[in-house]
Amino acid sequence: MLENTRQIIGLEKAIVSNQSGAVAHFHVVKQYTVSHISKSSAVTLAGYVSREMFDAGKDPVLLATTQIPAMPVSGRIEDLPTWFIQQLLAASGHDYVGATPVHAPVDGMAEQAVGPGVEEPAA
Repeated sequence: MLENTRQIIGLEKAIVSNQSGAVAHFHVVKQYTVSHISKSSAVTLAGYVSREMFDAGKDPVLLATTQIPAMPVSGRIEDLPTWFIQQLLAASGHDYVGATPVHAPVDGMAEQAVGPGVEEPAA
């Protein structure tokens, strides 16, 4: 399912909460569901004021669920958050369009945001 893919641990994008007006800048997969009947899924992302607030264990200021017209068909459970984020990055019509993925560190390297205007680290 995710061969040769670096794990994505979150998304960076400023999104304003409709309920509170707070701005969430760092988003992580909080929950997902898969329907084998409809061959679809849904993912809920939790949005935090910053990565630092997420790391500090603070509460999210935003929870948003997006429907995905596909479902993961194989792979390890720890790879599923990356799969869901990849689906969001490839789709249109939701708040995460244009978000920058944040990848987990690899072999002692610092984690990096990779997206529009940010170069992919050399392999």
